[in-house]
Amino acid sequence: MSVRKEKCLRITEEELQAFQQRVTSRQLLDTDYELILGLSETIDALRQALAEKETSIGRLCKYLLGAPTETARNVLKDPKAPKAGETAEQPEQAKKEQKGHGRNPASAYTGGAHVTIDHPELKSGDVCPECDRGKVYELAMPSVFVHITGNAPLKSTVYERSRLRCNLCGDMYTPELPADVGDKRHDDSAAAMVAVLKYGCGMPLYRLEKMQKNLGQPVPASTQWDILDASAVSLAPVYEALIQYAAQGTLVYNDDTTAKILSLLKEQDPESTRKGIFTTGLGQQRRRSSGRPVHDR
Repeated sequence: MSVRKEKCLRITEEELQAFQQRVTSRQLLDTDYELILGLSETIDALRQALAEKETSIGRLCKYLLGAPTETARNVLKDPKAPKAGETAEQPEQAKKEQKGHGRNPASAYTGGAHVTIDHPELKSGDVCPECDRGKVYELAMPSVFVHITGNAPLKSTVYERSRLRCNLCGDMYTPELPADVGDKRHDDSAAAMVAVLKYGCGMPLYRLEKMQKNLGQPVPASTQWDILDASAVSLAPVYEALIQYAAQGTLVYNDDTTAKILSLLKEQDPESTRKGIFTTGLGQQRRRSSGRPVHDR
């Protein structure tokens, strides 16, 4: 669907009167249709703005008349000049930042699928079915609706392939799987999702197992660990490179993480003064060419 760019149409009072006369006498020019289209889009935008409960008179005037940018403060670059809407006698009052409505705009859903829906019966330039005289045109601002659905973190797909068998020689014929599926039972994206949930979000494997089972797509905790173990082989070169990279640092330091070592819970001596049961993380510090320190973990 093509989206037209917004334009600002300016018209003087004489041009407006001449336009009204041409409308009255039914003698429109080719340039008048662009003005009519702009007026219709403005009316529709005002209707949508008035439908919003958060719309105020100030915002509506700003939409119609534009933001007052040519003020004394902006033109003269004088910080003591009063702002728009303030008098010289009144001191400038700091306005408190207004809180938002708590909803994310449609532009925030960068990872979601975007579907364009065209009108099933009308297209730009068709006669209006309501008045049978005007023509409908596509607006620059589409009607946006965000629909959120639930899904399992690990989604399974069952492929049922029909098999054919010769009744004479007994040969079996089975179609191939789709090219994007391959012969691996677990996709690389499944390994990435398990790793992010386990090590990035702190979700235990058994909890993910319970969630998958409740959603009808079971993935046992032991299977999740096998997926991570197989993926670790491909990441081993990166791990080795990070070790060599950290060895070039000027300072190595350690700190305890929030991950507990379960074996130490059983071996811990109650009478011992050593109480640490957390995993120790190592970090290194090096310096850029500018001399500023850079911290890596």
